[in-house]
Amino acid sequence: MRTRHLTAALLVVATLVVGGAPTTSATPGLPAPIRQFLAGGFGHPALAAPAQNRLFARLVGVWSCALRFDDGSSAFPSTWAFKYSVGGFGVEHLYYQAKKDLVPPLRPLGRDLYSQALTLYDPQAGEWRFVGASDVAGFGPVTQSMPGHQQGGDLYFSTGTTSRDVFAGITTHAFEWLQQETTDSGQTWDTAVRVGCHRR
Repeated sequence: MRTRHLTAALLVVATLVVGGAPTTSATPGLPAPIRQFLAGGFGHPALAAPAQNRLFARLVGVWSCALRFDDGSSAFPSTWAFKYSVGGFGVEHLYYQAKKDLVPPLRPLGRDLYSQALTLYDPQAGEWRFVGASDVAGFGPVTQSMPGHQQGGDLYFSTGTTSRDVFAGITTHAFEWLQQETTDSGQTWDTAVRVGCHRR
């Protein structure tokens, strides 16, 4: 059960936004894969990008994160970087976790964990679109495609009716990513995996 939750958590969401971008010089001491990912900088939003994207302008940058399961077990550190892509109409992200910090279900992976995604808002469809991939071959799905929608200040992504991924509590300095499940057709939701992040 945990492995399924976790592999879903690793195919995480990045979103298109409108607003200013930080600079890589403001984030020293980054892991080498994150530095490589950001070698060209954070990019810039397109002037014609949909206004719906403004909420997630706060995510462009680099975040220090900690993954926790619902049982209150130890936190597992990771780094998550967001940058503009697709000519400023989308945001690409890389979720990176060093081999030494992998959660127990994924330790047999024996390598650093990479989860990369691209998300943009589709005005014609009236919803978000997400496509992601990771290096967890043999431990769970390596690709994922999901539609999404905004509800209040949170963004929800799902491919079915029993689980969903949520970006919640977004501020300029912190946010949470949640993997949630329901057993009563969505009347109530339980959080199985929680990734709490603070801006570096």
